[in-house]
Amino acid sequence: MFFPPALAAVLLAQSALALTPVGHTASGRPMYVAPNGSRGVQVGNDLQLFAPNGTLLHTFADVVSGTSKRSSSTLARRGDVNFIEASTLLTRTDTLRAFNTSFVVPPLPATFDSQLLYLNAALLVSGGDSDVPFAEVRAVLQYGANALQGGSYWSIGTQLELIPDGGIVAIAPSRDFDPLVEPGTEIITSSTYHDVGDRFFRYLTQFPFIPGSPVLDFSFISPALGAVIGLETVGVLRDSDYPAGDVSFRQTNLTLESGAPEMRWNVSGAGTPSSGGPYLRVDVDGSTNAEFTVHF
Repeated sequence: MFFPPALAAVLLAQSALALTPVGHTASGRPMYVAPNGSRGVQVGNDLQLFAPNGTLLHTFADVVSGTSKRSSSTLARRGDVNFIEASTLLTRTDTLRAFNTSFVVPPLPATFDSQLLYLNAALLVSGGDSDVPFAEVRAVLQYGANALQGGSYWSIGTQLELIPDGGIVAIAPSRDFDPLVEPGTEIITSSTYHDVGDRFFRYLTQFPFIPGSPVLDFSFISPALGAVIGLETVGVLRDSDYPAGDVSFRQTNLTLESGAPEMRWNVSGAGTPSSGGPYLRVDVDGSTNAEFTVHF
């Protein structure tokens, strides 16, 4: 398999002593790529990222904060991103144990203008007792140019996004894994809590039925605060830059330590059926077998 230079450099640097950006978003925020098997840990207001061999790759200093101007019901996004999403924020009285969903890869867009499309399922995390998310840990289906490679195809990946402006950490696939997926492929994503017997809340975000796919492994001092289903886009110039039709998220389940909570999903971002452009619709609400439609 051919690996582009940025990805090849990551795959050859399994014992790297430091992590440097391999690219930037349209507004200049850094994008990092870590080897598959890396693990992140919250230490105070910092996030530390370790290589599979235990070497400290990078410290994201002072990224955990409850001083954001966001309200707890509205999620801020990087300025270069357009988004539509359904989200839910939970109380601090229970531990979020699992968040799962499934969808089918849509057709390729008719035109390629170096646009970037993300369909994602994510957990929201915050620091300490704050009810303000500072990061998303997410499984993504993405189209177009990205930190690893670029082109007119769909690929899967796992990422940590520091919000609103701290950058993105993507986990590189293993050497023998091809992240490209064909239209019509069913994708199942999973974010699960793993009790490791210490004071941390460890979450693994992955594609559980795709062997060798990248796994995002982060531990925080508080349980996940909520969850998101959504679409993010960068650089879309025309309607044909989107795929045709809809993407349906099905079998979406959110489970707490105490079971399935009573909850609702809140839709935010641009787009309605009457205004034109992409929009998101909640077809079945709640924490068990929820369903959503993203219309392009």
